[in-house]
Amino acid sequence: MLGRQCRVSSDAAIFHQWMSLSWTFGDPEAVALLTPKEKHDVDEFYGNFLSLPWNLIESHPFISDVSEFELRILVPAATKLLQSLESRIAPYAKPTVANTLFSGL
Repeated sequence: MLGRQCRVSSDAAIFHQWMSLSWTFGDPEAVALLTPKEKHDVDEFYGNFLSLPWNLIESHPFISDVSEFELRILVPAATKLLQSLESRIAPYAKPTVANTLFSGL
């Protein structure tokens, strides 16, 4: 199995795999650094993520999939979490081209 390419095309399956590999807030040390509001936002987002009806992909049992429509349930909580975490770094962040170009959207 080593070296075998995993070709998954749905955004939901890719997102599920990304969460499996890089969800930092499963680590108690990372959670300890959060404010109460940030912890609430993490809990809300992750609770919504776990509540989705994920279906194992038969050819890759470590990856799950859900319909794109169902995945949209995460958007409000994800937006709130992103804003919460970004507000922490805002005083230290330098303007980027992307921030400048998309600030009016």
